[in-house]
Amino acid sequence: MPAQAANKNITAGAAVNCLAVDSSSEALQIIKIIKTCRLENATCSIAILLRAKSHLNEILSMLRYHHINFQGVDIETLQQRPLILDLLALTKALLHLDDRIAWLSMLRAPWCGITLEEMQTLSSGELTIWQNLQQATTSRLRRVVAVISHAMQQLGRATIDVIVRTTWEALGGLQCLVDAAAELEAAAFFKMLAAVNTRREIYTAGFLETQLQLLFLQDATVDPLAVQIMTMHKAKGLEFDVVILPGLDKYTRNNEQQLLLLERRNFEQEYLLLAAIRAANVKADPIYDYLDWCEKQRQGYETLRLFYVATTRARQQLYCLSAVADQAPNDASIIGKIWPAVVNQFINIEPEIPTQIDITRSLKRLPDIWFAANLYEPKALNAVDIELKSWQQDWVRLAGIALHRIFWLITTKGVCGQPVMWQQHLRQLGLPSEYMSRAIDIIQQAVTNTLQDQLGAKFLSADHLESHAEWRLTRRIGDQFEDVVLDRAFLDRDNIFWLVDYKLVYNKDDINTAISAYTPQIYKYKQFLAAIRPKIKIKAGLYFPLQKHWHLL
Repeated sequence: MPAQAANKNITAGAAVNCLAVDSSSEALQIIKIIKTCRLENATCSIAILLRAKSHLNEILSMLRYHHINFQGVDIETLQQRPLILDLLALTKALLHLDDRIAWLSMLRAPWCGITLEEMQTLSSGELTIWQNLQQATTSRLRRVVAVISHAMQQLGRATIDVIVRTTWEALGGLQCLVDAAAELEAAAFFKMLAAVNTRREIYTAGFLETQLQLLFLQDATVDPLAVQIMTMHKAKGLEFDVVILPGLDKYTRNNEQQLLLLERRNFEQEYLLLAAIRAANVKADPIYDYLDWCEKQRQGYETLRLFYVATTRARQQLYCLSAVADQAPNDASIIGKIWPAVVNQFINIEPEIPTQIDITRSLKRLPDIWFAANLYEPKALNAVDIELKSWQQDWVRLAGIALHRIFWLITTKGVCGQPVMWQQHLRQLGLPSEYMSRAIDIIQQAVTNTLQDQLGAKFLSADHLESHAEWRLTRRIGDQFEDVVLDRAFLDRDNIFWLVDYKLVYNKDDINTAISAYTPQIYKYKQFLAAIRPKIKIKAGLYFPLQKHWHLL
């Protein structure tokens, strides 16, 4: 693959430019290539094709710094975007009062922007940051306290996504957006939050971060000449005037030993080769080593196929960039596969001297004049909503989450734990200390009542033909998948499948309200169960542990 001089009039094929660049200056070299190509032909289409998305971060940062528009489908996750991190901190702060990092991150965000000295003051002492914050005297922090206080009152009365969005807007989040892309990022975050706000895992550590790994940045630019960025695999069938292939010396770590290898063969008759990973004290396993060699051969051929796809996307110019060292590159990389053919074809490019960027970071926050002009007046709570949701006060809601965990332990492990463990779990959920004793008391009463109740004891028992606790089911509706988690489901010896949803209601008078609110949900659960157990009778309903009350739908 000889290197050729750039010539946009080539008709026999694209001009190939093999450039040996230092990995630290590769992104700058890409910027130089793009600018040079646009000077020669302002309307040329340009694409950057990569083997893996993990090779992209520095390139995207450099494109943004040089104000070069780009587009890519599912190419950049939102996980590390500043706005998303701020929204994540706000969400976790509202859900967990004791999450000091979340609270400090939320208060450092542009809608508040506390100083380092204020952070130190708020985080000192035995009290939570929220408790210290309520003693603040500055207008900026008093406004934050008013907004967060209103949000706390809404917990249990509205869905988490609605609470976070309205709180963010009240804090001045919309005024902190820097461009249209940021607005799309915020919308994507709230959409993700809406999809998971009914799942109990939202209160567990790391759950939201895991969901953000699946959240990709949507294109905000409408520039028809934006640089296209995609993986080599997705480029199949497309063509561009200029194609840039960076990081050919990089490789993905797919060659780690697998726990189990298998291969189906068909000579005179079909048979299956199967081998487990060898033990640590075994030096060699001929069958496993052979299957491992076969798998590596397939991966090598797939690497060459991807490279062929990528190189044939170029109409005029093809740029192959690689960090070329004295020794042969890793055989798992693209350049390693073709090294004997191109070893003398790469032109050394002197490392670019990076542009000096001022890394001094000033505190970004809304100006004081904005707070003076936008006094916060929380909307009065709707009396009807309070009446409907009085049974779902926040401390009761958190006690209910802890009770579900205890019931799961009883059913699956045969133990309920000690109150000190319940207290620790409630702290992790963010229950304020002033509600702790009340929460422990009603949990203790709920556990005692259920175990003493004949029907309740049956629900907690694992002595059934089939038994499930916190059972996750998934069904497909068109192109979408829907998940539910059943508190309790079991098949008794009368061949009846019971579906039980535990509800912790503090006041007996609120049971009917809770039944009305959750009946549609139970019917949906019943549909899920009926789909996998179509010929079995199902009894579905709500169980209220404090009142020993079973409501069969």
